[in-house]
Amino acid sequence: MKDGVNTWIEQQLHPEGIPDRAVEARIATLPTMTLSNAQIVKTYYEPVLLARKQANARPRTVMSIKRTSGASSCAMFRPNSGRRR
Repeated sequence: MKDGVNTWIEQQLHPEGIPDRAVEARIATLPTMTLSNAQIVKTYYEPVLLARKQANARPRTVMSIKRTSGASSCAMFRPNSGRRR
């Protein structure tokens, strides 16, 4: 029994020694697993940066809110709007 516990503890401390063919097969289908860090940056990160840069370069439209004079015309903003007088 003690040997089984010691073996289990060793496996937990060194999980890279536990074969997991099912996970390895699934990981092998991921295209990023064969790319270098530089290729990942060029393929996935740089396009996002470029899109952000282009989005920030576009002029933004500013919407103005027309305010009414005096009390708010919206019942939601009137004090005591839900009470009967």
